[in-house]
Amino acid sequence: MPSTESGGTKSAGFWVMSGSVVVVGTSVVVVAALFAARDAVRRPRDPDPPEHAARTTAPATTNTGTRRRTGQGRCGEADIGVRMAGPGLRFGHEGSVREPGIPARSEAVRRPSSVRPGAKRQELIKVTSLAALLARPGVVEELVLSGPASEGVGFLALHGGLESGTAEIARAAAERTRASLYAVIQPDDLAWHIPSHRMSPLDSPKLASFLAHSAVVVSIHGYGRRDLPTALLVGGGDRSAARILAGVLRAALPAYDVRDDVATIPEGMRGLHPRNPVNLSGGGVQLEVPHRARNTRPGRAEFAWNDDSRALVDALADFVDAVSTPA
Repeated sequence: MPSTESGGTKSAGFWVMSGSVVVVGTSVVVVAALFAARDAVRRPRDPDPPEHAARTTAPATTNTGTRRRTGQGRCGEADIGVRMAGPGLRFGHEGSVREPGIPARSEAVRRPSSVRPGAKRQELIKVTSLAALLARPGVVEELVLSGPASEGVGFLALHGGLESGTAEIARAAAERTRASLYAVIQPDDLAWHIPSHRMSPLDSPKLASFLAHSAVVVSIHGYGRRDLPTALLVGGGDRSAARILAGVLRAALPAYDVRDDVATIPEGMRGLHPRNPVNLSGGGVQLEVPHRARNTRPGRAEFAWNDDSRALVDALADFVDAVSTPA
């Protein structure tokens, strides 16, 4: 009997132990399965899938437009790779989210926030110079040299076709006063905003000729800001000429806020950079014209003459008379 009880005890103990092993073994399997499931959920995605690899190793062709990456430029928020740095050109003007393979703001070209009606949105293009812009199909330069060299006034429109109305206003003022003219005009399917200080006369013999020929340069730009709907911003390095232009603008356009104190002009639109073409002939005047005076708006970019734009040309003609009259 004792031996039987002893054997029974051992048998019972064996089965109890075996049951524990089964339970423990099952628990291990379950726990292992849970960890495997967790790892599958947390497993990181391929950091460089083929489409991303192509975007970072080949010339960028996505529309960053800015971001899309985005940026803020003279014309508002813009697609950034094309801003001239990206400098998007929004080529107009600007912070942006950087992606691998996308150049820094100083290397890209900014583009404006919107593409003109009927124009195709441009893909991301790296641009660093006026030469690159002039090499694009459809981009044209206009040059008119008038009067004796180094004596007269010259009107400049670096962003024609992009900042609607600027080339038309500069051309009309030059024709009215027999002044010189230089304009870069982009086609409807292009929207690059290259900051003025990156538009070097070393890249354009025509621009170099214009600057050498003109004693006083007036550079016409366009902008759009909700907080400055009627502000005419008179910048540039020649502050004496700027005050003269501001005076005739106030007389011709009394409903506008004419600003010639650079402290009241947004920093990016003061036209004081020493490499800005307007300042390369000894100092000139940069005029920033709002949508209202160009009879344009973001949703209707085509330029059309109105009373304000005509009055603006009258004021520019009065300015030429004032600076051309011997003291």
